[in-house]
Amino acid sequence: LMTASHLATHVRAKLVLLGRSKIPAESEWETLLDSKDDAQADLRNKIVQLQAIKAVGGDLLILSVDVTSSNAVKSAIASSVNWDA
Repeated sequence: LMTASHLATHVRAKLVLLGRSKIPAESEWETLLDSKDDAQADLRNKIVQLQAIKAVGGDLLILSVDVTSSNAVKSAIASSVNWDA
């Protein structure tokens, strides 16, 4: 997320973030941030970082995908082509 943050800060990039972990919908972020569940600590940290990226002007499309599967990555790329942030 450091590279995404840099791009958002310096060029206000539209960013497509691919990862194995599913990130909940943005509408759920505040509830998760209020949670004190230790099992959610890593997720809360990611959400804070994503909020910071958005705060500096980054547009985010976050997709959960098996990055070891070329077909899954191709499908994710295809779905992002028509994304209008």
